[in-house]
Amino acid sequence: MSDDYYDEFLDSDDVDESPSEQLPNWVNAKNSSQKAYEAIESLKEFKQQYIRKHSLKSHYQKKSSYQISKTEVANLAGAKSQPLFNSCTYSESLKRHLDTVNNELDEYRERRIKSKGGGLRQKKKEELLKELQQSKINNDQLLKNTVDELFEKTMNHLPLDVRRKLGIKS
Repeated sequence: MSDDYYDEFLDSDDVDESPSEQLPNWVNAKNSSQKAYEAIESLKEFKQQYIRKHSLKSHYQKKSSYQISKTEVANLAGAKSQPLFNSCTYSESLKRHLDTVNNELDEYRERRIKSKGGGLRQKKKEELLKELQQSKINNDQLLKNTVDELFEKTMNHLPLDVRRKLGIKS
């Protein structure tokens, strides 16, 4: 197949030749700002995955489990954190970006803690035991009532001669 065949179906407006993610103007490939930016974005994804999997407040005792530190960014970018966040021309913008990402992660964590999903996994063991015991009692009561009703129905529909032979009074 030739490329011309596919070109018949696509307009020039439909083809997006630009990169999928635009980098901020302070990010430059010539210095470590691009590595630091990419490190923040990859750590952000990692922290979001952690937050998605943990919904209890007790899972967030350490800030490092849901926040991105400057040291983590520097280690991933392969630079020292002091010059990266303090003495470079892009340091202020990088700090602002890190603070913004950390604020987003913190808001996401708060929403995750507040949202109580349904289902058995969200309930405590004591609650589950109480519900189980209550449902067993209800089932036993329903079974007893059903058996009693069936017995009464059967007795009421027995023919008179069978009742007399069994010695049952009406």
